[in-house]
Amino acid sequence: MYRQALTIAREIGDRQAIGRELGNLGVIAKKRGDFRRARILNDEAYRNDLESGDKHAIAVVSGNLGNLLRLQGNLREAIEYYNTAMALSKAAGDKSATALGMSSIGETLAYQGELDHAIGMFRQALPLLNSAGEKGYYASILVMLGGVLEQQGDLDSANRMFLEALSTQEQLKLRGDAAETPAAPRQIGRRTVCLHRVGAGGARSG
Repeated sequence: MYRQALTIAREIGDRQAIGRELGNLGVIAKKRGDFRRARILNDEAYRNDLESGDKHAIAVVSGNLGNLLRLQGNLREAIEYYNTAMALSKAAGDKSATALGMSSIGETLAYQGELDHAIGMFRQALPLLNSAGEKGYYASILVMLGGVLEQQGDLDSANRMFLEALSTQEQLKLRGDAAETPAAPRQIGRRTVCLHRVGAGGARSG
């Protein structure tokens, strides 16, 4: 389906659609474990979006490339792409997508053992999500922040983050928020957390 859509987009010269379908194919390749193919597709999408000047698309594919590179262990390069995504989202006034970039950088820094910097990124993301009304995603970042604080040995602060996250999730359940969607569990330090995200920007994801 995506290949056919890409062929049609190329035939009619629709750069936005070309970038979108390349990104979709890249996400599929990554899910299949074909990281080499995923990198080729995302790189092509990135070049296409740069040429078209579509800043939102550049931000999304930059995030996809960051995710792919982090999986491959190229953490420094991943952070560079996350920074690009974050900067473009911030310039566009997209608080949710900016926070997504910050949390991705925070996670990557935590994997590298740069815990103080990771905490700083998570703390910057929280007020953006709160003001954007992204309560499910806000709770997810609280859990990630708590995990890093726990790893540092600050158990009291970690517990406060976990309790606030639990309270926020309970409020969402009581409200019956249909927009809340579960994401895959991630490992932060010694703690495995199940993230929940409420539509935080980006048509293509991975």
